[in-house]
Formats: sequence, structure tokens, C-alpha cells
Amino acid sequence: MKAIYADDDQQTLEEIVSCCKAQALLEDTQGFSRPRDALDFLGAHPADLAVLDIAMPDMNGIELAQEIRKSHPHLPIIFVSAHPQYALASFQAHPVSYLLKPLEPARLAA
Repeated sequence: MKAIYADDDQQTLEEIVSCCKAQALLEDTQGFSRPRDALDFLGAHPADLAVLDIAMPDMNGIELAQEIRKSHPHLPIIFVSAHPQYALASFQAHPVSYLLKPLEPARLAA
């Protein structure tokens, strides 16, 4: 499976991309520190999953998910956030899951 992950925190980005690549089904994972770069990538490369942080400058993860939905309405989206208070608002983008940081590999695999 091909996945993208967007997170503005470089250390978290590297950790979660590594975690995704360690999953047998997600070994092809591209990481992006800027939401716009993730959108541009999806415009040229198909993906099977989008994993998105929520609290990012310029465009938050919910806004990014809404942009993704315009061209990829059936792409599964998982939100990963350190902020549980965004969970309810995130459901307007119809994610398949909302995971809290720090991300446990077993939760991602599930």
C-alpha cells in the first residue's frame, strides 16, 4: 500500500513515516512537512491511505483532508494528533480513525 503522512513537526514526521514503513502493508510511505506538498504529490501519485496531523500552520489537517476529498473522495484518512479536542471536528472529513500521539505502532497496524 502507498501512504502519505503530513506533519509540520520534523521529528514526529520522521518517527511516524518510519513506523508506517515498518508495517508490512505501508512500506511505501511518503512524508510531507507542508500540507500543500502532500496535495501536490497526491495530484501526481496515487495513494491508498492518508495519515494527517491536525495542528499545522497555513492549512490544518482537517482542511487538508477536505481538499483531498475533492479529488480523492474515497481515500481513507487517519488523523494523528496530540490534541484530543480536535476529534469531534475531524469527523466532518469522514476519517477511518483518529489516533493520539505518541503513536503506538500496534494502533496504526489495527
